[in-house]
Amino acid sequence: MLGKIIGVAFLIIFAIIALSYFNHLFTVNKIISSTPVQVITSYTRTNSSLLEHVYITHYNYSFYVYSNTTSTISYPLKLPDQGEVIVVAYFKNPVNITIVNNGTRIFTGIETYLYKQFYGGGNLTLIFAGESINGSVLVNETIVTVSNS
Repeated sequence: MLGKIIGVAFLIIFAIIALSYFNHLFTVNKIISSTPVQVITSYTRTNSSLLEHVYITHYNYSFYVYSNTTSTISYPLKLPDQGEVIVVAYFKNPVNITIVNNGTRIFTGIETYLYKQFYGGGNLTLIFAGESINGSVLVNETIVTVSNS
């Protein structure tokens, strides 16, 4: 009787270990969270007798990318206007990264750390491909508007 109980307990433990092992190998677990934060800063400067108002607007998008299998994750962003865009990404393992801005490929490469600065805006797509993708991404767009007063 005791042998049957030990045998059943062993089979249950073995089944749990086997299921968790195969679940880890064959289940795609993707988590993408985005928290856009908008910070508006303005200041006034004087140039000779001309008074200009310079408005600088920063848009920051930060999110994490995670997948425990080999996968490709596409992350589209809608940036408000044309301006200076900076993409910074840190990954635990090397990841194939592609940056597409309004249909034009800006960058493609395999990186663990990426800092890419360009002038753009509108439709920005970040594509991450690799095995065990785990990293954080920050996209910053700075838009400068000058008006005479």
